[in-house]
Amino acid sequence: MGSKITNRGTGGMLSGEYSVAVSIKTSLKKYLGQKLDKEILDHIKDVVVRMEGRNDDGTLASDTVLGVLHDNLQLTISETRRADIVGDWDISYEESDLGESYIVVATVMFTVKRMD
Repeated sequence: MGSKITNRGTGGMLSGEYSVAVSIKTSLKKYLGQKLDKEILDHIKDVVVRMEGRNDDGTLASDTVLGVLHDNLQLTISETRRADIVGDWDISYEESDLGESYIVVATVMFTVKRMD
């Protein structure tokens, strides 16, 4: 997370740009007694679908993280202010062992710019 504030003139006219990260996580606790690659792969696929699942026509599914973000590219702050999701999105997937659990984290990073 981070912020970049630009001074657009006198009288306190500031423009804000914010870096946002949204993460989802799943774990396969205790490997159900085994470290099966198929079980781990199924959980990774599940996280990918929850992050960026698609409809049959290739469009983002509305019940995924990217689908919700795409459907709300413009966010209303007040009657006179709004913020837009701008620029490219960066999606990453990480997996790791943690004791007897296996954890998969998906993160999407994007920029929100306040438009006044």
